[in-house]
Amino acid sequence: MAKVNRKFKLPAVNMIQKSKTYRLHFNNRNAAFTAFDAVFGNPFAANWLTAINAAEAQDTYETLEDQQQTETAEVNAELVKAQKIYIELKYFIEKAFPDAFTIRNEFGLDTYSEIRSSQPEMIQFFSNMHDKAENKYKAELIEAGYTQPKIDEIETIKNSLDTEDQEQEVFIDENALATSTRNQVYNVAWEFAQKVNRAAHVIYADDADTLNLFLLPPSDAPAEIFSLLGLVTDAATAAPLADVDVEVLTTPNLYTTIADGVVWFCAG
Repeated sequence: MAKVNRKFKLPAVNMIQKSKTYRLHFNNRNAAFTAFDAVFGNPFAANWLTAINAAEAQDTYETLEDQQQTETAEVNAELVKAQKIYIELKYFIEKAFPDAFTIRNEFGLDTYSEIRSSQPEMIQFFSNMHDKAENKYKAELIEAGYTQPKIDEIETIKNSLDTEDQEQEVFIDENALATSTRNQVYNVAWEFAQKVNRAAHVIYADDADTLNLFLLPPSDAPAEIFSLLGLVTDAATAAPLADVDVEVLTTPNLYTTIADGVVWFCAG
């Protein structure tokens, strides 16, 4: 699937909330929309609700981020285990070969500090260490006090690192695909709002108060159509305030700020 970008700039949760609100306003004025264009008749409203429900059923960014953090934590846990195995093996390598620095380097003692933060390199590193411990220098290591179960453990941790690394990479790839799929579902819901918005600009061209009910957020519409475009912030911290009702004395409506504190309306 080709990468699919969102057709809106609101956070997804706010897009869904706005879509629900627009749909209710649309339902209340369905006769006017249907008289203007038959496309807005049945099953337009029902299909819109289906699209909103599908969007709401998608995993949120926060959920996927939590899953990513879990994958990363599992990899990091294996890296910690690997470090402990390395430290112990290093002790016995140095004990078995006190003056044979070239043999020590065959095990990778001279490169560990450079590659220990790289998962792929650590997998290769432990594969090499196990090969040397099992197939070339086993007798010397065992004589120095290292054991066969510990040699086997080198291969076990290598395999664990490899498994966790693959699972993390698969999750990253699948998440990229899932993001496009999720955006595609979101866009379907938002496209209904865009269609209603375009029609509303014609139907309510002389009724600014009603048109305001269907205005898209400033990020999704030209700034010049707005009579008021503002930001509501906390007086103490200057942080944007969401869900704040703003009363404009020249209109009968209340206007509510979105997540980033933005409020807007059109006076006609």
